[in-house]
Amino acid sequence: MPFFQQALASDPMDSYVLSRLALCQSHAKGLQEQALRTINVAIGLEPDNDIHYGLKALILCQLNRNQEALEAAGEGIALEPERPFLRAAQAQAYLGLKLWAKAERAAREALALDPDHDLASNQLIQALYEQHQRGENRERVLALLAENPEDPHVHYNAGYSYLQSGDHARSLEHFTECLRLDATFQAARIGILEALRARYGIYRWYLRTHFAIDAWAKRFKYSGWLLPLAVPIIIVSSLLHAVATFFLLFDRRARLSMTTDEKLNGILGGGGVLLGVGAVGIGFLVGAVFLMKLGWCLLASTLMIASGLAHELPERLRM
Repeated sequence: MPFFQQALASDPMDSYVLSRLALCQSHAKGLQEQALRTINVAIGLEPDNDIHYGLKALILCQLNRNQEALEAAGEGIALEPERPFLRAAQAQAYLGLKLWAKAERAAREALALDPDHDLASNQLIQALYEQHQRGENRERVLALLAENPEDPHVHYNAGYSYLQSGDHARSLEHFTECLRLDATFQAARIGILEALRARYGIYRWYLRTHFAIDAWAKRFKYSGWLLPLAVPIIIVSSLLHAVATFFLLFDRRARLSMTTDEKLNGILGGGGVLLGVGAVGIGFLVGAVFLMKLGWCLLASTLMIASGLAHELPERLRM
């Protein structure tokens, strides 16, 4: 990044250097807004360069401004419809908008133009999985692993696929390798924690039910009739998530992967569940109504903490 900044000091109107600087900024923590401003300057100087629009689209995706990203990708495609990078930028925007079929089509269009396009290959894997096409998804993951063993996104997709199929040991291997290759890959860090939690049998049940609920909700477009069926499972799974997080605090490897907030939630959430269950149980055995009420209050307050983390697991695991 300093190299491009020095180059701009001598020629601030160089759109190519501005574009490269925006790319570097987009990969730096907390500089995405600055990257967007930089690429907008490049577009102002060279509005007929399609690459600028593709880069702008990807930066907007990082900022969760996916509709704007789709528009930027469209502007680039209008300038150069045969550019695979632009189709991949379009696919990324569709993924952010959860338009899985359109994301699949855009990724396939990119791959038709360039069969070795890594970004489009990873996007297609994600789009296929979201549409429950797991057979082709797994085949593509394995093929990409053989071709690109040093690509963190490939290892992330492999870890995600194995986690959802219940193989937490292999999932942990790939999430760990992904984080080794890219230490800023936040979703891989979360994946490591989920794979470590999945060592507990009851938590594996939680993961299966959680992914199943997510799949049902997407399949039935979050229909209202699913709510009565989902709520009890969400309550139980949220409490299991809190308890599993509490036990992770005793695992050195897990602690190194946890943020301060996650540790605090583990202490408050998991500790609250265990204290609440203990209070209810002891109160029932000795006939202490007050103790039972206290235990239920602890469980209710803990549920509010736990559900805030657990219900959004699939979202936090996505790239």
